[in-house]
Amino acid sequence: MKAIFLTLMLFAVSCAPGEFKPFIPPQIKIEPTPAYEFDVSKELVKPDKPNTIFLDKDFNITKDKNKSKYVVFTANEFSKIVALNRLYEAQVEIIDDHVRLVNVHIEIANALKELLALKDAEIKEYLALWTNAENAYRQERYRHKVDNAINKTGIYLVTIGSIILLAIGL
Repeated sequence: MKAIFLTLMLFAVSCAPGEFKPFIPPQIKIEPTPAYEFDVSKELVKPDKPNTIFLDKDFNITKDKNKSKYVVFTANEFSKIVALNRLYEAQVEIIDDHVRLVNVHIEIANALKELLALKDAEIKEYLALWTNAENAYRQERYRHKVDNAINKTGIYLVTIGSIILLAIGL
């Protein structure tokens, strides 16, 4: 009798539903992109030095820079210096604008990476909630089946007992 009872109990326990385990997506790790920098002093090509004429205090041409008191440029060389200075300033301004534009694009990329991380967290939270709901549903379904089996068994036993009592009483 005990063996039958233990067998029925083992059968009832072994029929419990397994835990629901959904597919877990792979972890995506993306590092933010660092800001873009451009060093104007190192990166720009500097023009050749202009041809200079060194003069001493008596306005005589000298080759030694240390003995010279004046530096003279021809009109052509001076216009080259002014044009190169303007060109250099324009290049620096363009590069500053370029750096700002590239940094804006990097900020957009970093914002998208952050959005991806938030979406990944949302997916994980949804999977956790779904898993909990599915496990609770399966457990409730199992309990309902067990309750129905117990109720049916009780009704059958009462019916069989009534029939037996009726048969004895007749």
